[in-house]
Amino acid sequence: MDVDRSMLAVARRHAPTQEWLHGDLTHLDSLGLETGFDLALAAGNVIPLLAPGTEPEVVRQLAAVLRPGGLLITGMGLDAEHLPLPEPTVALTEFDHWCTDAGLTLRERFATWAGDPYRPGDGYAVSVHARSTA
Repeated sequence: MDVDRSMLAVARRHAPTQEWLHGDLTHLDSLGLETGFDLALAAGNVIPLLAPGTEPEVVRQLAAVLRPGGLLITGMGLDAEHLPLPEPTVALTEFDHWCTDAGLTLRERFATWAGDPYRPGDGYAVSVHARSTA
């Protein structure tokens, strides 16, 4: 899913058999998707590149499509070296708060997609949050 049609065109060229949706993550619920997904993946700095102020709603929307126990996995830069921006827009404490408010619990955090251990101060974080089973 992407709001940018040019990005969807690239995705369709690389994976033509996948279903690609045009839309805004703040209105994910308007697409009529069924809930109960095992996984929602927001890779490539999705969260820090959202329109300012929309981040908590996007996290809520992503959490809402997950089944109980389903995972939200995100990867995001935390410093200018790991972002296409001059400075970070999201702190992990803030992101974790949005996740908690959306009914998600942090399960694991890594410094890379390869699973290197995360240490405070690292410039990149891959976070695995799970939807509450209650």
